[in-house]
Amino acid sequence: MSEQAFNTVIERFLKAIETCNEAALHEVYSDDIVIWHSFTNATMAKDASIARLAGLWRDGVQIRYVFDDQLVVGNRGVRRHRVEATTRGGRRIVLHVAMFATVEDGQIRRLDEYVDSKEVEAFGAAVAADLEAGSASRGS
Repeated sequence: MSEQAFNTVIERFLKAIETCNEAALHEVYSDDIVIWHSFTNATMAKDASIARLAGLWRDGVQIRYVFDDQLVVGNRGVRRHRVEATTRGGRRIVLHVAMFATVEDGQIRRLDEYVDSKEVEAFGAAVAADLEAGSASRGS
């Protein structure tokens, strides 16, 4: 697989997340995708991943990816990027990610994402604080 072909699939994936497009995620994920996260040390399947992302979108989180570095060998690539997440209340959190991806037949077959757990905790706290502030203002 060429690096360009790999990039095309990965860019479809990242764009789907940035634009909150569940249908595009269903297309770019293979049905048997396995997604592993370092901060949970657990895997998740296609529907669980899409549901988690859709939950973030419902909570008003906007995500943007900033490319840092990449190496592709065959159908497997490692990409280092920053996830710039902005909460509904305007809190901005940056997560530094190393993502290993396997691409086959134009779809992502496996993702392994390494993210510092402290950055994930800060992101979760920012989202929770915004949700709590929104609930408090609606209750007043």
